Amino acid sequence: MLPKGHFPLPNFAVRSTLFKSTAPNRHKFEKKENGELSWTENRGLDGYQHFYYGELLTVFHARVFGHVLALCWPEMASGGRVYFRLYKLLQMMGSKTGGSNYASLSRALETLASCELSPAGGKDISGPLLNYGYDEAQKKYYIDLPKSIRNHFLVGDYTLLCSKDMKDLRGNTTKLLYAFFSSHDLALENGLTAEFLQKNIVGSSSKKSVFLRLMPYVVKQLTRAGVLVHAEIIDGKLIYSLPKKPKSVKQALRKKFRSFGLSKSNTRSSIRPPP
Repeated sequence: MLPKGHFPLPNFAVRSTLFKSTAPNRHKFEKKENGELSWTENRGLDGYQHFYYGELLTVFHARVFGHVLALCWPEMASGGRVYFRLYKLLQMMGSKTGGSNYASLSRALETLASCELSPAGGKDISGPLLNYGYDEAQKKYYIDLPKSIRNHFLVGDYTLLCSKDMKDLRGNTTKLLYAFFSSHDLALENGLTAEFLQKNIVGSSSKKSVFLRLMPYVVKQLTRAGVLVHAEIIDGKLIYSLPKKPKSVKQALRKKFRSFGLSKSNTRSSIRPPP
């Protein structure tokens, strides 16, 4: 069961710059001299570094993609085609159902469907994000999720995000870092530099000094939302702690047991079950 008011995103999306901190009406993307699209660099963490071919993907596309995945959740294992109406998807996203929103949503789905991921070493990330179209017989739109995408969910390689939080947080940088920190159970003891977060998670093209000045405001929102328990900026580095989750408690216990020389088999943990 998918928790009410939540949507999933694969970890390769929330731990990289696949979705960048850009306004939804600024669809800038790389082109070759002949006008054809070229590959866009997608930096990341934990090996989630590759390229994608297509228009620039933004935070708005991330929200659309996540709610599409929520629509497909009951068919995630079987891979069955999912039919839907744009009105239903707008409702799930908490958006108004006016004409301009229909147009923006339709355009975002087309952009997501045109995106092709390049292979990444050891992460099995390649191919399209989704297949999207309109079925004249059903008089509905449909989504087919490629097997490569569904596999990430079937092995538990995903993060659940609160739809309301993702919508209400101010600023695209805040939204992306909300998703990034939500995907982890334990904080890095030595923190993360603002430069790393900007280049490898947010994908912001602003000046380093501007991004660093923005960070206290972002951190305040993330702390208020509960995704960070404590955080402060020290010499350009974010020192933070995360709320204790079941998985992080198990990880901390395993670390403690190892320090006492106890067998790893005594601290066996389970993975998140498939949908």
